[in-house]
Amino acid sequence: MNRVFRVVWNRTIGAWVIASELAKSRSKGQGAKSKESVAACLLVAILLATFGVSGEAMAAQVEAGGMFRVLGCQSWSNYPYCQVDAYKAYGQQKYSHARHGLIHAGGSNLPYFAAYSMLNSGVAHADSIVVTGAHALGNTSIAVGDAANAWSSAANALGGYNAAVRYFNVNSGGPVSEAVGNESLAIGVSAQSNGDSSIAMGKGAVAGSQSLWVKDDKDIALGYEAKASGSNSGNSIAIGSSAETAGGNAVAMGSSAKSSGGASIAMGFNAKALHDSGVAIGNAADASGEKSIAIGNAAAASSEKSIAMGYGATSAGDSGIAIGNDADASGDNAVALGKDATAAQAGAVALGSGSSTAEAVATTGGTLNGTAYTYAGAAPDSTVSVGSAGHERTVTNVAAGRVSGTSTDAVNGSQLYATNTELGKVGTAVNSIQEGAGVKYAHTHSTGADSTASGTDSSAMGPAASAYGDSAVALGNGAVAGDANDSAVANAVALGNQAKAQGGSSIAMGFKASSSGSSGIAIGNAAAASGNKSIAMGYEADASGDRSIAMGYDAATSSDKSIAMGYAANANGGASIAMGYTAKSTASSGIAIGNAAAASSEKSIAMGYGATSAGGSAVALGEDATAAQAGAVALGSGSSTAAAVATTGGTLNGTAYTYAGTN
Repeated sequence: MNRVFRVVWNRTIGAWVIASELAKSRSKGQGAKSKESVAACLLVAILLATFGVSGEAMAAQVEAGGMFRVLGCQSWSNYPYCQVDAYKAYGQQKYSHARHGLIHAGGSNLPYFAAYSMLNSGVAHADSIVVTGAHALGNTSIAVGDAANAWSSAANALGGYNAAVRYFNVNSGGPVSEAVGNESLAIGVSAQSNGDSSIAMGKGAVAGSQSLWVKDDKDIALGYEAKASGSNSGNSIAIGSSAETAGGNAVAMGSSAKSSGGASIAMGFNAKALHDSGVAIGNAADASGEKSIAIGNAAAASSEKSIAMGYGATSAGDSGIAIGNDADASGDNAVALGKDATAAQAGAVALGSGSSTAEAVATTGGTLNGTAYTYAGAAPDSTVSVGSAGHERTVTNVAAGRVSGTSTDAVNGSQLYATNTELGKVGTAVNSIQEGAGVKYAHTHSTGADSTASGTDSSAMGPAASAYGDSAVALGNGAVAGDANDSAVANAVALGNQAKAQGGSSIAMGFKASSSGSSGIAIGNAAAASGNKSIAMGYEADASGDRSIAMGYDAATSSDKSIAMGYAANANGGASIAMGYTAKSTASSGIAIGNAAAASSEKSIAMGYGATSAGGSAVALGEDATAAQAGAVALGSGSSTAAAVATTGGTLNGTAYTYAGTN
């Protein structure tokens, strides 16, 4: 039984309709081939199958700007199907063919539909629908468009060369994005999200390892060609154009930032943390050594466990520390503190702007008035410098130091020359000194009160200087080393006018410097270290918490294990950190880095000029960024957070849905 149909254009309803072969179209002639011809032919085939035209052979020609022919319909395993032959022409004497399409109709449904042509082909499997060269291989899946792919069950893919795995995909003319991992997300041309629960957003972004054998989960890559995809890169974050992480739990933030090691951090343009546990913060900061730290623009820490902090600071020796703009610690275990400070030898210490070290030279002894003396400290391991030639302060390259039989103070050549000259003059004039008739070692004569050295092996030099404890040293007008009321306080050192070191093994250096805590260190005018094992360095620096550190003019710490660095920096919370001009960290474990940065809640972080984190465990990153809620993250200059708002559900097509993740 043959049936012949014709498709004509209905101008009233604006659509192609099926009519008798004798009907005529009032549209343009057949010479103008419309784009809807193939679609009309397919519609005819679908309608034929839908209305039960099966079990019959058909040969009909229908033209809608082209030719359509149902070649035959018959029953196959209780499912009717039809074979379709359609032709469509574009332009004069041009032909294209779409042959051998199969339409399977199951009752009133269309579970199978495939189109095959000389230009496009499609494949549909297992209750799936595919149109125009697409592939729908998953159960109950749909694929529409050239090269559209729907691989998973219930998956949908719409648009040429675009594929969506389960949830979401960006439509583009470029290569497809790929979200391979379970519950993963890929947005952008060529974006790849390979691991479970991973996110790749941006052209060429890659989240998760691309290895055939290893799959890393929970990675995040945001930005043009950002990659969180190295071996064992799970839980890593890459944010910024060409930012890259290659290790697990790593963070790379900033254009071209690279964090290669596990648990490493690189923040800033072209910042690099290349080994495990490395930290690089600042534009072009480079932490290339194992477990190294580089903080500051162009800072470089290139050796194992080295630290470089400050613009252009460099630490090239193992466990070396360079703090200050252009500071350089190139020797192993060396310390350079201050702008342009240089510590080039192993174990050397350079303190202060422009200070530099040199190789330690052993001086074993000398001869005075014909008597040979062996000096203490004759085999130095390294050297400490607080100045340079022409810029003397103390210790190396300094003014005159103390001279005694047990002193290890540094002295300059002029001191030795003067001493030798005077001793030569009196060598033959003095025959003996009655034992006990004078101070055994040395003190300074003055119209002020005499010095006092009451502790065993103690020394006091200067008007009213007092050394109370064993092995105590007091040098300076009114300097006090030890406690007059507690003889057990030993090994204290006080250097400077009215300096006071009253804690055991404490050190106070500078005018009115004070160190009252055990093993505390106070260096600088009016510096105060009252906490045990605390350090205060700088004018009026105050470290009152145990094991706390205050460095800089008016820097202050008031809680245990806290650190304050910079002019008026203040770390009041336990184990808190404040770094930068007027930076403040007032809560336990809070971190504030940057001028005027403030971290006021427990475990909160504020990084950047004027950044503020006020919620517990909140993070504010960038100039004037504000994170005010617990656990909130404010990322970028001027960004701020607000309270999370739950979206419990919605209504689609009249049906109410309750959403997951509303808490």
